[in-house]
Amino acid sequence: MSKIKLILIALAFSLNCVFGQQPVLSTATYMPKPSHFTIDELNNYLRDHINCLKPNEDYNFQFIVEADGTLSDFKQINETLEKICQLKVKMMMDKWIPAKDKNNEVVRVLFNLSLKGANKNSVSESGENFIEKYSNDIVHVKGSLFNNLKQGSWTWYSDNGQVNFKISFIDGIKNGDYTIYSKDGSIAVKGNYYNGKNTTSHTENEKGLFNRMEIEVSRFDENHYSNGQVRNKETSEEQITYFENGQISSNLNLKTGDKKEYYQSGKLKRKGKIGFVGGGFRETGEWVEYDEKGTVIKKKVY
Repeated sequence: MSKIKLILIALAFSLNCVFGQQPVLSTATYMPKPSHFTIDELNNYLRDHINCLKPNEDYNFQFIVEADGTLSDFKQINETLEKICQLKVKMMMDKWIPAKDKNNEVVRVLFNLSLKGANKNSVSESGENFIEKYSNDIVHVKGSLFNNLKQGSWTWYSDNGQVNFKISFIDGIKNGDYTIYSKDGSIAVKGNYYNGKNTTSHTENEKGLFNRMEIEVSRFDENHYSNGQVRNKETSEEQITYFENGQISSNLNLKTGDKKEYYQSGKLKRKGKIGFVGGGFRETGEWVEYDEKGTVIKKKVY
C-alpha cells in the first residue's frame, strides 16, 4: 500500500475520532450480540411473533450496532418486505451488547442478520403464554407476553367462542394490523396501528365497531397489570384484588361483609368487616392489623 493511501486512511480515522464518531468495522474480536437472546433465539422469536413474514422465505437485514448497543442504519438487503414490516422487525430488537476489539474497547460494527419465515405447518399455539377465560371456560383473551409486555397478535373472543377482533402489538403498544369480525365470522373491519395510533380511515358504521374494540381493550388494560395478571375479580359471593405477582391483596365476602387484606408475602395484614354506613360501604366494627410475623400491632373500632 502506498504512503499516500496510508496517510489518507490515517487522516480519515483521525477526523472520525476528532468529531466523536468511530469508524464502522466489518468485524471485531468480540462481535455484538442481543441482550436477552442468543442469535438463534432472537431469530426464532422474530419469526414466531411477526406475522408479516412469509413462510419459508429468507430475509436478510443489515444494521450498525453502535458503541452504546443501540441499532442504527437499519435496512433490509433483499427488499421484499413492506416498510411497516421492516419497522416491526427493528422495533422488536432490543439494545444489543456492543462489539469489542482485541484491546477490549467498545467499537461500532456492521452486522448482518438472516431471518427465515416460519413454516405455517410447524407453528403451534404453544408460544401463546397468556390465556384468560370466561366463567363458562370459554377463552376470552389470548396472546403472548415478553418482558411483561404484549407482543405479536392478540385475540379477543365473545363468550360463545366467536372471534371478536385481533390486534398486533410491539412492546405493549398497538403496532401493525387489526381485524374486527362480524357475528357470522366474516371480516367487518381491517386497519393498521402505528405506535398506538390508528392510521386507517373508516365509514361511520366501521367507526362504531372500531370504538367498541378500543373500549374493550382499554377495559382489559385497566383491569390487568402489564404482565397479564388480573387486578380485580368479582363473583356473586366475593370480591378479590391481586398484587402483580398473583398473590391475593384483599378478599371481601359480599354476603357477610368480612374482609381480609394481605401482604405480598401472603401473610395476613388486616381483617374486619365492611358495612353500609352513612350512605356508603365503609369499615365497621373492630379491625385488627398484624405485622408479617402474625403479631397484632393495632386494633381499631369504627
